[in-house]
Amino acid sequence: MFPIRHFLEVCRFVNETLDYKASDYEARDTLIDLYECVLYADRKPENIQVRNSKPVTLVVVDFSIGEGRKEKDRIQDSINNTNFKENSIDVDIGVAWMLFENKILKYKVKYDIDSKKWYFEEIRKITPFSKYILEKNDYDENIGVKNDTSYFI
Repeated sequence: MFPIRHFLEVCRFVNETLDYKASDYEARDTLIDLYECVLYADRKPENIQVRNSKPVTLVVVDFSIGEGRKEKDRIQDSINNTNFKENSIDVDIGVAWMLFENKILKYKVKYDIDSKKWYFEEIRKITPFSKYILEKNDYDENIGVKNDTSYFI
């Protein structure tokens, strides 16, 4: 019998025995699905739910509050002055792709653990569970994303 209660032995077994590699995306994706299965499961197996798609977070940032001579400095300053919890909305990844293709989403935000600061970079592709900047000029609290041709938001 394998002593699963001993964390170090489990780690050694996994690292030395199993030949399995997973990207951060695959690991997060699997953990979210597992969490939802446990969360929604009860005595009826049909209550187990797995999402067809994955969410992304859009952070509404007001670029006009940023300071600096260069556009990238103003954007960075705006990010630093934005409360992410109050100014974020979660949407389906398909919505984010459509906004990206319509050139409404241009930047992705990431957190640097070492400096403990948010930074931004241009979007190359849309990935689930990531945060993207939605400029305040493109968003209205009453109607959602302005100039959005989709019916999602």
